[in-house]
Amino acid sequence: MDDLDRVGAAGRNPGSRTELLSSIGAALGLGGRYEASPLPRASGYLSPATMQEAPSDRGVEILAGTIDRQDGRVGWVEQVAGSPAHGHIPVNITINVAGGGLPHLRVDLPTYNPFFGCNVKEMRFFDETLVIVYREKHHTIACSLDLPSGEQRLSTVGAQCVLAGALLCHLSWRGDRVDLLALPDLMPCLPLPVPPIDAGSSASIGADAGPDGSWLRWAEVGAAAEHDTGGATLLRERQVHRWFLPDEAQRGVHLDRVAVWTRLRELLTAFGLNHQEADILIGVAAMPLLYVPRFVAGTYARLLDHDTGSPPWWFPVAWYQHLLSSEGNGEAARWLAGLDRLSSGNAEDFAGWRAGWSREEGAAQLALAHLRTHASRLASACRAGRLPADQHDWHNGWGHPLPIGAFPRGFRRAWNHLPARFRPGRRP
Repeated sequence: MDDLDRVGAAGRNPGSRTELLSSIGAALGLGGRYEASPLPRASGYLSPATMQEAPSDRGVEILAGTIDRQDGRVGWVEQVAGSPAHGHIPVNITINVAGGGLPHLRVDLPTYNPFFGCNVKEMRFFDETLVIVYREKHHTIACSLDLPSGEQRLSTVGAQCVLAGALLCHLSWRGDRVDLLALPDLMPCLPLPVPPIDAGSSASIGADAGPDGSWLRWAEVGAAAEHDTGGATLLRERQVHRWFLPDEAQRGVHLDRVAVWTRLRELLTAFGLNHQEADILIGVAAMPLLYVPRFVAGTYARLLDHDTGSPPWWFPVAWYQHLLSSEGNGEAARWLAGLDRLSSGNAEDFAGWRAGWSREEGAAQLALAHLRTHASRLASACRAGRLPADQHDWHNGWGHPLPIGAFPRGFRRAWNHLPARFRPGRRP
């Protein structure tokens, strides 16, 4: 099954290669089907983007396409190869739109090198915009193409991505959150937190819609104890969650930060945490989760990796060790008991966005769910006396893109009071 068939088989237009080629021909006024066929591929080089051999001779191939039957438009991605000469094969990949009263628009698909091809994952019209999500040699890219100007907006996204209506959901490369982009403008929305998974496991995402709204399905996938008849290890889903996605009014990232902190302190008070303890956890989990910059570029050369930094999950454990070393008033025991309470009960029952939530309420609830799914692991690390392994950017001091002055006062106070010997890279 090639890319075109897979796009059609996944429920996205068109349903067949014949229909697409006929639609392109009609849109271009050719009086018949558009002539294209799979490129010769015997180059001996396996492209990491497509997992097939690169072109070895001249030809024209349609990699993917979509038909807007309402407006009579058709969009397609086309790869053209020339004849080999002196060990070189000229290759070009273009995005094309025609029909619906539009002249034929052809623009280069932004990529490191078209020779390596691309794997089109999603392709859909949104009013006067065509959105294409594709994998090239180095990145998975969401491209928003304005019609008819041909202006492009680009954003790198996670390799695992799925369309849910007008939301593009993609798993961050760290695997600790599902980032959301509102289409067609590639506008970031607040991410969905995901629980930690076991070493050796991976995660998968999918999307669906029902009468109550669109939702995202996330699953941890790991090796099962049994094997198939050929001896290969079988994979099994170990935990599955479904989270409702934000409605149109809840999308975006602009927040009243003070209102979110105030609401989070209220929520954490229910678990017996005081203002200082709540501020520490807001700084550890809520601030990194809710930091969502916009990574949009106009050209491939200006693309930025979609990385939002790593949370300092080590800090609650280091803070516990510091309190334990200066024990005298039971603060260490109180801190550990707070983590235990956060991890108890229905910590895994978070169902995502609820109708009627403001963006600030949603942000606070997302951050609380994030904390609760990690609290058990943090409490275990406190008892074991070892910092969590996921220290990432924090070995050389402050490790978040935002300055420490943007974090709550209680977190800043704890950060400044934590002795160096308890920090990553400074262990005795």
